[in-house]
Amino acid sequence: MNPEAGFPRITGSADASVRPAVPQDAAEVARVQLVTWRTAYRAALPPEVLDDWDADAATASWASAIVSPPLPGTVFSSRWSGTPSWASRPSGRPS
Repeated sequence: MNPEAGFPRITGSADASVRPAVPQDAAEVARVQLVTWRTAYRAALPPEVLDDWDADAATASWASAIVSPPLPGTVFSSRWSGTPSWASRPSGRPS
């Protein structure tokens, strides 16, 4: 199979940035997690798990993980065309 044939190629560039997260990112990371979990797990988890989400506790947990990750690695904060997101990468793995 010819890898150049049959696949549309997107050209241009995206407005994206990635950097190590800082504690000030914790509230936005927690917000993205909440929205994601409410969307992905609404049918799988009891409503009270998602509806009674403690935003302050989630923010504190993320701030702690950013400063001192529970596993060796790095937490990243990123923006893709203005939309915040996050990711983590265990240390010792290729980026």
